[in-house]
This record gives sequence, C-alpha cells and structure tokens, in this order.
Amino acid sequence: MKTLHSEINICYACDDKYAPYLGIAMLSVMQTHPHENIHFYVLDNGISNKNKIKLEKTVLAPYQLDFIPVSEDLFESYPISKKSHFTPAIFYRLKIPELLGHLDRVLYLDVDTLVRGNLRPFYDMEMEDKCFGMIKDVIEEWHCNRVNLPAYYNSGVILFNIKACQQKNIVQQLLDGCLLYPNSKFPDQDIINIVGKEDIVSASFIYNAQILSTSSQSINFFNNNMKEIKILHYVGEQKPWSIRGNPFELYYFQIWAKSLWKKDLHLLMFKRYRRFLFSQVKMDGVKTNYILGIPVMRRQRKGNNKTVWILGMKVLEKKVKIKYIQDEGMH
Repeated sequence: MKTLHSEINICYACDDKYAPYLGIAMLSVMQTHPHENIHFYVLDNGISNKNKIKLEKTVLAPYQLDFIPVSEDLFESYPISKKSHFTPAIFYRLKIPELLGHLDRVLYLDVDTLVRGNLRPFYDMEMEDKCFGMIKDVIEEWHCNRVNLPAYYNSGVILFNIKACQQKNIVQQLLDGCLLYPNSKFPDQDIINIVGKEDIVSASFIYNAQILSTSSQSINFFNNNMKEIKILHYVGEQKPWSIRGNPFELYYFQIWAKSLWKKDLHLLMFKRYRRFLFSQVKMDGVKTNYILGIPVMRRQRKGNNKTVWILGMKVLEKKVKIKYIQDEGMH
C-alpha cells in the first residue's frame, strides 16, 4: 500500500562554484510546489557565507533549508581512476542514508536539474523493502555493455528509502564497493548499479529526463514530450550556462531572471559570448568548430573513416587505424 508522506525531503550536494545553480534548482522546485511542505538539505562542501545568505533568502517559509557540512576528506581513502574528471565529492550521495538517517525518505537531485512538474507521485511511489528509486540512464545500452549488467540507472536523481538502507547497511556495502572497483569510469553511479542492482525500483523517465544535447534525435524527442517531463536533467558538458548554451536553456534562464543571482546573468552571458568567438560543438558524432558562430571546420569519425570539411567543402577523407582499449576490471 502506498504511503503518503507529509513532507518532501530534497537533498543536493554543492560547493561554492555551483551555488548559483543550486539556487536555480531549488527555485524550480518551489515554483512547481506552492502548497507542498518541502524541506531542502544541502550537503555543503565549502559554500561561501555570501552564497549561503542568498540561498537562505531564496528558500523562504513555509519551505525549509538546512546545510550539512561535508568534506572530501571523508572519501580520501576511496580511489578515483586517474582517467576520471570526477572528484571525491561525487561520493557524498552515497552517505545520505547516514547523514539524513532521521528521515524516512530523501529525494537526491543533481544541481543541473530543473523541476517542471509535480514530484509527489514519484516521492510516494511504492518501494517495499528496496533502497533506491531510480530512472534508467539515457545511454543505458552502452553502460550495460561496459559493466556487464542487464539494466543501468542514472544517479542524478535518487529516491532513498532510508529505513531500508539502514536495515541492509547499504552505505557500508556501497563504500566497500568503491574499494572493490577502484577503476570505475563513473564511480558513484557504477557502484550503485553494481552493488545495489537488486535494490533499485525503476521509475518513469519523466522524473529524470536526461537531455543528450549532442544528439538531434534526443533533442527532437524532448521537444515532443516536454509537457510530460517533471524533472529536466542537463547531463553532459553542454549545461545551460556553458558554451553556445543548451537547446533547452530558455527554461533555465527564465528562472534565473527571477533569482537573487539575476545581476550575475549579464556576466554569465559575457563569458558565453567570449567562448562563442571560438567554440566547438559535437552533434550526432560530428565535431564542428565555430568562429563568431560560423561553422568553419567539421570533422567526422565513422568506423575507420575520417572526413574533414572546411567552410562546407570536403578537404579530407581517409581510412584510419582503430585502437582497441579494454575497459578495466568492471566485469
């Protein structure tokens, strides 16, 4: 039987650099839940007092906000592959059942998410004795082949069943998994999928709609299904605040313009403009270099064929050798 929870607990992990994006993410929740009892928890990895004040002014009553200090020192003994761009901060979400152990459920969200609809059906979903409510990854097939799993879920949105996590000592299992698989390509995400594979309840894509902005097929899909989406997730490198923007950045900047960071918007746009002078965009496997927004060079690698166009004219087409690199120890 589905249990209705009186409070929706939402958790983010953030440092000072990403504090403005956290503010936008929380604003999106409040704008779509004007009558809900929502309590925000922020795993705070060095947010400045200036930004904390702005965040506290953003989250006004009846909404609640608590900061929970955390440090990368917690995970100094947990290795991250040298090939990875991640920092130990990605492991914070693994500790949520301990850090917020007094709660019954916690919805973890990445700061690059926007909430566009009612979260209540997802938050109150039936989980029985399972630990995690998650949504499959946008490139699930690739991940499944990589780590030899029948299903693979994205860790940017996780509904934690805290009681089940505590009963199964899931935090320790996950931390042990971090040591067991030190060369994970996506450390926290791989570990949850491998160690917790029997404890995941699958939820609809609308609660973690991951935009793959390098795929025109993905963009068309989102354009056709936007009304259904409850959580928009800007995965990949093309965040709304990044170079040349994101195809769905309009939703983002509409909220930004109403935030306490709106004065910083012109600076952000200036930085985007500077990067706009010389930029590179990858779409459908084709890398395009732009100067002042004009496509100057395109490069495509398909199979063992490499093709280069300059100003729309094909200047190179040749066969190239393919290097096979075996993925490390995840099978």
